[in-house]
Amino acid sequence: MASYPYQPINLPYETRILTVEPGSFDSPLVCSLSPMPLASPPPYTALSYCWNKSISSAAATDFSKPITGVLVGGSSEQPEHYSLPLGDALDHPHFGSFYIRSGGPLAAGTVDCDGVIGIPIGGELARALRRIRPDPDGDDDDAADGGEPVGPLRIWVDALCIDQSNVAERNAHVCLMGQIYAGADLVHVWIGEEIGVEDAAMQALGGALAVFGEVLPRSAADAGGLQDGKTFEARQAEVSLHPRFRAAEWDSLGAFVTRSWFERVWVIQEIANAKGATVHCGRYSLPWHVLGTVIQTMRDGKIDDVLRSPRAVTAISMMAEYRREKLLAAMGHPAPEPASLLDVLEEAREFDSTLASDKIYAVMGFANRNDQKRIVVDYGKTAERLFTDFAIGELGKGSIDVLTHCVWSRVPSSLVKLPSWVPDWTRSGATPPFRFRGLRCRAAGNTRVQIEMIDEQNGVLELAGRVLDTVAAVDEKAHIPWGREDALHVTAPIVVGSMQQLISEIQQPGFSSPEYRNRRRDDTDRRWMSESAANILQNIAFPDGGGGVTLEQFDAVWRAWICNRTRDNEIPGAEFGPCWAAIMSRMTGFSFWKKTSAADATLVRAIRPTQPESKVPPAGWQSISVEDATGGRETSLALMGAYSKWCYRRRFCRTVDGRFGWVVDGTQPGDLVVLFYGCHFPFVLRQTVGEADVAVGEKAFRIVGDCYIYGLMDGEGLADRFPATVFRIL
Repeated sequence: MASYPYQPINLPYETRILTVEPGSFDSPLVCSLSPMPLASPPPYTALSYCWNKSISSAAATDFSKPITGVLVGGSSEQPEHYSLPLGDALDHPHFGSFYIRSGGPLAAGTVDCDGVIGIPIGGELARALRRIRPDPDGDDDDAADGGEPVGPLRIWVDALCIDQSNVAERNAHVCLMGQIYAGADLVHVWIGEEIGVEDAAMQALGGALAVFGEVLPRSAADAGGLQDGKTFEARQAEVSLHPRFRAAEWDSLGAFVTRSWFERVWVIQEIANAKGATVHCGRYSLPWHVLGTVIQTMRDGKIDDVLRSPRAVTAISMMAEYRREKLLAAMGHPAPEPASLLDVLEEAREFDSTLASDKIYAVMGFANRNDQKRIVVDYGKTAERLFTDFAIGELGKGSIDVLTHCVWSRVPSSLVKLPSWVPDWTRSGATPPFRFRGLRCRAAGNTRVQIEMIDEQNGVLELAGRVLDTVAAVDEKAHIPWGREDALHVTAPIVVGSMQQLISEIQQPGFSSPEYRNRRRDDTDRRWMSESAANILQNIAFPDGGGGVTLEQFDAVWRAWICNRTRDNEIPGAEFGPCWAAIMSRMTGFSFWKKTSAADATLVRAIRPTQPESKVPPAGWQSISVEDATGGRETSLALMGAYSKWCYRRRFCRTVDGRFGWVVDGTQPGDLVVLFYGCHFPFVLRQTVGEADVAVGEKAFRIVGDCYIYGLMDGEGLADRFPATVFRIL
């Protein structure tokens, strides 16, 4: 294959620009490369895209297997029997979208550049250039109407404008990316070819904008609904229950944004720095600000779960927020202080990169200047070394906040080996740290960090702290998605036991309607949550079969269930207790009775649905209900809002000493709950067994993740009864 003879450019003052000649979709790609000054460049655009497949399938697909079946409503009046290898379905009029949706790759292409014929390029880039370049035979041609003929496309494309074989040139361009995308008049975002959901996705976007315009406050001063007396939870319910919102094709919009582009770490700065952007999907296109406005509004209102696409929601919201900050700064408004690189890395944790080092290099430009100065772009350094150096630099600040980002993960690592005290930014964390979510706690009081030793060569960190408790039981029923379990690959299942049941399900009125699919998905969510809640009540909180606990123990359960904080980080009032009991009763069928007498302390019992007294309180007992609380529905909404904010992707647990709290997925009975001096949150540690780097008789541990344990979050763990020790962390 031909290769392009790149000529040196004057870095960091120049880059190259690609000029693509007009052409129809099927005509050859003819272009040229030329140097372009960065200080005062002539007008140009830039391309943001994925080098590899636009959709990464959740499971391996055998593209040699045929698609077989009967096509009704095709070109023939009669049903058509067909059999087509899936690998040949690209561009098929009926099955092309299925090929793309299955993760099928696009065939590699070529460009003819400055007389060099047949320079190879990736399939996604080839399709993007064919779709975006001016088409002299298309609707944008003015020549046929006597106007000026369409001109060429001036576009910056990393794969061609950077000599990818020149490491020094690649290193230099990393620091220029923000400037390049900021200087472009327009950024073309290519997310891939169509998958058959585009029309419905566009309608969902339009419907969402209409609902937001009708329900949400019109001015920034009224943001949050405070001036008209409506709380956040009330506004949230008003939007989510709106008929047009419930009728929207959220599955289609979720699938539309479930693309590899939204998971690529480099796109954050490519869009955040853009003056304007257009999203291209096959023949479709839409302004970026429409997509960004809808998704960010849904995320701010905590109603984005209907999309089943958390990665895309995070990506779009991040880019929309960064764009908003830059716009405000350009208008002369005071810009917020840039975040720490640690927080930026956590926010971008779910993003992918071809090179592991790019998980840091691609986002460091969004961090404060002090953190930026600590990072020197060097692709000759391994990712393991880069990540370890960053962690040691954070510890050198006198803070161990970086340890809260060390989370056990089901996702296998692509790196050789990292100590558990070094965050692996290539692995999905699944559980954001409590620190990152903003929960206010002071588990270590006013103590200072005590780092006893850092052994870089052997990957050992020694920290002083205290042993607080041991995990006794963990709720394993909670549904915590991992990897690519999202809108494109997972929908609410139709659970059937026979073909007759399946036929009956399909014959339900409105089976194919958005309302029916949304309702079925909501039913699945409720079932998952009810199963977890029942397991918490039966096996974690009240394992004695409802024999009775004191009011203090009852308070400990419901307060732990929301981390003893409202959404606004306030300590909840006593009225939240009856609301919690009422909500759990509705979800699980459990009943809650209380008994108060002069002789006995107040007792609370959780009665299982199968127990005889579950419907009628026994003598001397009365039901705990939401009527016992003030606020009613508003308090219930506030309680659920706190739960969704603080306990996201966590598992409820009980400790050996009878405390309750939340731990990360992967926590096991027998794991230790510990406190490190100087850290606001406790940790779960697991003792290593039989590892080669642990001496005989020496205790060493690995970090599982941070945790919340009610009764140990405000310095209580500093009492003398909790043994002080030095933890050896591998």
